[in-house]
Amino acid sequence: YTLVLASVLLLDPSRPPVGWMMAMAKRSLHPGSIVVLHDAGGDRSRTVAVLPRILREARQRGLGFVTVSALAGP
Repeated sequence: YTLVLASVLLLDPSRPPVGWMMAMAKRSLHPGSIVVLHDAGGDRSRTVAVLPRILREARQRGLGFVTVSALAGP
């Protein structure tokens, strides 16, 4: 296992409002940020709603995306 620490925790299992999650993401997105969102465990409609907005914001800032595996290397 590889231990990975996150830098952007949006607390989506608690189902906060999309606007709140987006505000937190905007505040925390920087080169090297690791964003944690969950894909299981109940209603994920807010997580699904905020994800495209986060991706768009990151792209507008010139940020790209890689997998954790790519960051960890061989």
